[in-house]
Order: sequence, then C-alpha cells, then structure tokens
Amino acid sequence: MHKKKIFLQHADVYVHSDPDFLEFLKHLDVTLEFLPEHANITQKEIETKFSNCDICIVCGMPITARLMDLAPSLKLIAVFGSGYNNIDISAASARRIYVTNARGGNATAVAELTIASMLNLARGFLDSSTQVKQNIWISYMGTELFHKTYGIVGMGAIGGEVARIARLGFQMNILAYDPFPNSEYQEKYGVEYTTLENVFSQSDFISIHAPLTGNTVSCIDYTLIKKMKPSAFLANAARGGIILENDLLRALNENLLRGAALDVFENEPYNSPNMDNPFSNYSNQQLITTPHMAACTYEAVRRIGKIVKENVLDILNNRIPRHNIVNHF
Repeated sequence: MHKKKIFLQHADVYVHSDPDFLEFLKHLDVTLEFLPEHANITQKEIETKFSNCDICIVCGMPITARLMDLAPSLKLIAVFGSGYNNIDISAASARRIYVTNARGGNATAVAELTIASMLNLARGFLDSSTQVKQNIWISYMGTELFHKTYGIVGMGAIGGEVARIARLGFQMNILAYDPFPNSEYQEKYGVEYTTLENVFSQSDFISIHAPLTGNTVSCIDYTLIKKMKPSAFLANAARGGIILENDLLRALNENLLRGAALDVFENEPYNSPNMDNPFSNYSNQQLITTPHMAACTYEAVRRIGKIVKENVLDILNNRIPRHNIVNHF
C-alpha cells in the first residue's frame, strides 16, 4: 500500500523547543519531507519536496495554488500557529483541502507578551536598564495601567486573553472592535464593543489581535492613529501589514501617541544587508520592536503541537480534522 506523505516546514525555534513533535511525525507510518526554516534550497527543490504530499504542516511559508496542484492527493494544510494569511484559502477550498490552524494554542503567550510590552512602554524598563549599566541614573517617570481604558482590535482567543488579564489584573475598562462580537467576553470581562474609531480615540492602551485579511490590511493608518490620545500606547502582535509602518513612524515623530510596540512587520525578517530597517533609529522608550516572538513559549509550542498532531491523525484515519477548520467547501 502506498505510504502517505507529510510535508513539514517548521521554524527552527519550534524544533528546538519541542523536538517531540518532529519525533512524533518520524514515527508515523508515512514518508516525511522536512524543510527547515532557513534551508538554502531553490524553489524547484521545495516543489519537489512538496509534490504528492497528503498532508502539509506549515509555519509561515506561502502555500499557493501552484503548490497545491503539485499535490493532487493533498487533504490537509495544518498551520502551526494561528495566522493563515500565507495560505491561498480559496484555492484550498476549491480543491477540497482542509485548512486548519491552532487557534487558542498560543493565546496566553501572545497576550502575556502584549501586556509586558505595554508595561515596558508605560515604565521604560529597557532604556532604564541600559542606562544603569552605563552608570547613568535617571528615573523614568511612567504611567500606570490600573483603571485605564484598554482597546482591543480583534476579539478572538488572543484578544479575549488580553481582556482577561487587563480586566482582572489591572481593573481596566475594555473597549473592543470586532465585526463578530463575542458575548462571552462581554459577560466575563465587561467588554464594550464599539467602532474602530472609538477604540482609537478613547483608549489609553490599544493592541491589535486581528487576522490579516482584505478588510484589515493597512487599516491602521495615519488618519486613525491621529485620533489617539497623545498619552496613549499602541501594540501590534497580530500581523505586519495591518499597521502602515510609515504612517506609524510619522505619528511617533509628531508625538501623536506616547509609544508603540511591534512584534510583527510588513517585511520579516529585518536582517538582510540589502533591506533597510525603518525602525533602527528609534529609542526603546518610544518604540519597542521584537522579532515575531509573541508565541515563542515552550508551553504554547506544545499546545499548538498537540492540536496539529490530532488533526494529522484524523486525516490519516480518514476522518475530518477535529480542530479549527478555517475554510468551507
């Protein structure tokens, strides 16, 4: 009998933090094609590895209609994470390929980093730490989160976890924008759903947790940021491309907001010698930048891995994936 084939494109940090996931796949009765994150191979070689796979597990790599055509028996594209903007969903649905994500698996990790970024923006930890090591002793005057208003754009699992921490930990008032309001968060954390403009004009802290779609791409622009309080802070731990980076930099230069924290960027990663980093000249007190690491905790990687494993086993046993199908056909 022909063995099923699994194509795995995995982030190096995930391989190192949870080696059991790769071992699990290796011990299945399948052919495994593994593509490390920084593999130095051609597109043609990637296509050869991908061709005729039955299951694809992907961590950021674009999965196009062309690739899908190379795998006519493909039944599952499992995203090792929550964002699936790198998948051609329409093409997958047309070919009756299930697309799943691991929604919820990284919610605690992303929410904690978001709140930590807000605390750092409000209190200036990073710059103060650097200054003390340089024998500079200047106490940074900050602001408290307690009883302030927190605005959340995108009230999925991550937005809900941010609301929980903000409400129960800091007794904050929660404003939220989401085209599909979740009443559970209203009841649990007193979330008040309102317009995007109201979230930006009334909040002291705002974080973005929406998917990157045709409706959200570039939706946070200069006009919207200009509505913020000059004392307010903005964080994006969702996807680069939701905030127009040049507009944010202009707003920071004009002191239209107090500070910003970005864990995601329009172009990732900013480590190529021929790629300008537009954020390189900004101090940490005004702008915090982290390398798309919000989901990088040992606990989150194991939770995501469990979700993906169970969906893979379902497909291998000719069942519908049990977790988080994001497309319909």
